[in-house]
Amino acid sequence: MERAADWMDQAQGDLAHAQSDVERGFYDWACFFAIPTRYPNAHPSGSPRRRYTRTEAERMAAHAEKIVQFCGDGSESG
Repeated sequence: MERAADWMDQAQGDLAHAQSDVERGFYDWACFFAIPTRYPNAHPSGSPRRRYTRTEAERMAAHAEKIVQFCGDGSESG
């Protein structure tokens, strides 16, 4: 079964969530939806909630946006 449309739909929703979280100051959640930062044991110390800043969240959301756009460019032609 072809699931590319499902993946793109989810990626677009995750991106919108990350961007919304950046705007509202939930930087850890923005990173959660843009990069693999959901596990507290992924870092030597501290929780993800205290580790990430607005700058980092904006950077990760921007990366996620580029990936979604890149993947979306080819998904219509297939």
